[in-house]
Amino acid sequence: MKNKNDLQSSQMCKASPPSKLVGVGGHQLYIHCIGEGSPTVVLDAGRGGSSNDWRNVQPDLAKFTRVCSYDRAGYGFSEPGPKPRTGQQIINELHKLLVNAGIEGPYVLVGHSSGGLHVRLYASQYPDEVVGMALIDPSHEDQRLRIPAEIWKVAAPTPEPGTADYDEFVARPETDVQVRANRALPPKLRDIPLIVLTGDQRPSTLPGISEALLNQAWQTIQEMWAELPLLSSNGRRITAKKSGHDIPRDQPKTVIEAIRQIVEEVRREQK
Repeated sequence: MKNKNDLQSSQMCKASPPSKLVGVGGHQLYIHCIGEGSPTVVLDAGRGGSSNDWRNVQPDLAKFTRVCSYDRAGYGFSEPGPKPRTGQQIINELHKLLVNAGIEGPYVLVGHSSGGLHVRLYASQYPDEVVGMALIDPSHEDQRLRIPAEIWKVAAPTPEPGTADYDEFVARPETDVQVRANRALPPKLRDIPLIVLTGDQRPSTLPGISEALLNQAWQTIQEMWAELPLLSSNGRRITAKKSGHDIPRDQPKTVIEAIRQIVEEVRREQK
């Protein structure tokens, strides 16, 4: 007969570690899951970011539900993946990651910056798995069409070639096309809880960009952000006070509270 310590050791061995590498077909992705409860919150960082971007958010989310952050291919602890690094490729890998890691839904998807494009695309492809979304200072599929190119050259310069950041950057036009083709949420998701959380601090200056042009671009961004809550009849926009683009760093409590609202609403609907 096993003693108490032996039984505890056996149970620990059987339990899944909070962080692990999981195969998704030819390469492995890193995923970090903590907490318990449903729905599961899935966090997707912006281009150039990693699971570490959620370090001020994930532990507090884990106090009331299960939450998973991960590194896209080529970032953090994850291995490089096949190119091109379009949104479709990224969400296909995320789906395989969640399945192969045994992370069951339903999911509340949270995307920061370009991660907002990914989670919208994921919802359009896998609507049966999604019950809520939070878009954190999200990218918009039309922003490079509606904001002058000279601003993008300064605000988002071309990353260093040979990096995961660069690979996603050069694939961005195709990602935008993919999101436009799936702009409307599937009928099943058109009343899900959706929060668009945006910062209120625009860049004060950009080298070589006039104040008038910067104001014009900021107004255009506001207009695009105002469109996103309309994706769901249960969508709304919240402003993160005293925050720039990196809201998870600047105002993590605001991010946590927005996600909490979605999780609680989903739980009420599931009763």
